[in-house]
Amino acid sequence: MADTPRTFAELYALFADGQVPGSITPQHVRDFIATVERDTKSHFIVASSSTIPVSNDVDAPTRVDSYELLDAPRGFELRQADGAIRNATGRDIAGITGNIAMQIETTGGTKTLSFWSEISSDGVTWDPIANSLRVREVASSNESFLSAVSFTDTWPDGAYIRFGFVTSGDTMEFVSPSLITNGEAVSGRAIVWELTEQ
Repeated sequence: MADTPRTFAELYALFADGQVPGSITPQHVRDFIATVERDTKSHFIVASSSTIPVSNDVDAPTRVDSYELLDAPRGFELRQADGAIRNATGRDIAGITGNIAMQIETTGGTKTLSFWSEISSDGVTWDPIANSLRVREVASSNESFLSAVSFTDTWPDGAYIRFGFVTSGDTMEFVSPSLITNGEAVSGRAIVWELTEQ
């Protein structure tokens, strides 16, 4: 079977060359549609390997200002100063989902980690996104991994979304874990956030 065309121009070229109907099969068409859908869906993945102290002031929550882009984003822009992601697709997004994951290190007694997402039309004035708050109890003097679903039903064109983090205790950080295995060092990210349009 011929290679699956990846653009409408390539598909048209096959027809123009007379490669119909025998060489253009129903599977060609299905593969073409799947390729176009995959390549046009907006997505991003950002991460940080920095040590990130978590605030215990609910009115001054932690913002991640050390994100790096792990993949070329499609339709999004990162504002590194506060970890905000801007919808730069030129259209409203009706649904997007993914994950946010953190490696947490604490000392002292058991405490909670609260985090939520906020949205802004101009990157200046922010509002919490309804029902986005999650609260996780973290054991005392412990290192643990937390992963949670991240999603929003509506992301207007040009709007920003970011997370806020706050702890009920005095000492909590997001850290990059590491260990030595067979004489080689292996490490992980302190925090990773990724979303893909549905």
